[in-house]
Amino acid sequence: MLQEDRTLPFNSLMEKAEEVKHILPCANQICHLALTSLVTVASNERSFSKLKLIKTHLRSTISDERLNSLIVLGEEKDIVDLLDINKIAHQWSILKTDVYKFSVKFIIIFFC
Repeated sequence: MLQEDRTLPFNSLMEKAEEVKHILPCANQICHLALTSLVTVASNERSFSKLKLIKTHLRSTISDERLNSLIVLGEEKDIVDLLDINKIAHQWSILKTDVYKFSVKFIIIFFC
């Protein structure tokens, strides 16, 4: 079961923790925490590296509100990838056209 360098592979370590769970109640929990903490730290580091990329690229020309929005978009990339950007752009263009038409009508009514 031991490898040449006298260490246990992860799956064997978890099996051993399950075996001694009744003797050492916290052993299983400690093993779970130790083995999952690396994943947690890696995801946090990815978050901070994404934040650093966004901040360095846009720091001088961006407002705080837009920066926060871009950070959320960068972090939730898996959700953003599901969105249809063409549909969103089309809806936005319709909205802008309606606002423009309203502005023109308002100017005509106000000044005439």
